[in-house]
Amino acid sequence: MVELPVALASLLLGDEHALVMQAAVQYPGGCSVSELAAVTGLELPRATFILWDLANCGLGKYSPPIFAETDTRTLEEAIEGIPSAEERRRFNCALQRPAAGVPA
Repeated sequence: MVELPVALASLLLGDEHALVMQAAVQYPGGCSVSELAAVTGLELPRATFILWDLANCGLGKYSPPIFAETDTRTLEEAIEGIPSAEERRRFNCALQRPAAGVPA
């Protein structure tokens, strides 16, 4: 099963962002951009760009050089806060799609 932050990254930003988020969730207390670049095989500037994207979407906090993911409970509360039941259902259905290319 793909974790919620990874599924959100995939849905909102794409596979490369989901790959970085998958690596980030392995470091619950946060990790450096160089650690993420090493784990994902991305160049440091690309990994840095992706971390800013993830932070701008509320999926984490990036205080260079450290990135820490937003806790799952906060993300779940945000999804629960979607006002329309139909929109929330559609959003949850979209989250059920596996993140392509991201190992579970």
